[in-house]
Amino acid sequence: MPLGIRTVTLIIFISTVISSCSEQQISTPAPIGEISVLEKLAESFRNTSELLSSAPRKLPPQERRKFVEVVFREAGYNYSATLISLGQAELDPFNEHQRDLMKLLFLPLEQLPRESYADIYTDTEISAINTIQKTFR
Repeated sequence: MPLGIRTVTLIIFISTVISSCSEQQISTPAPIGEISVLEKLAESFRNTSELLSSAPRKLPPQERRKFVEVVFREAGYNYSATLISLGQAELDPFNEHQRDLMKLLFLPLEQLPRESYADIYTDTEISAINTIQKTFR
């Protein structure tokens, strides 16, 4: 399957972001439940999505993970640190801001069988995912 120009652009963009962040790794989790953080992430999501030739949900799971990592990085946060932080937080299943953050964090999980989680997540991240899923059933 040939890659579209936007897909190649995204791959170059992701590589550039990863390279530029290798010296200055962002390890800050996104604050949980803050509307301004969600707005910042939404803007980053829109901007990054524009580089794709198809919707982010149509990407394979590993590519969705990379996409979401770029979204968080461009907003000034770390995807993994945010996932783990949310898994350790006191969560309210009725809090829409927490639920919205969870939906973005779980984008790579869409249509991914549970037995394949280890292909793209660490054990610590999987533990956080399990805890979050229990709260937001």
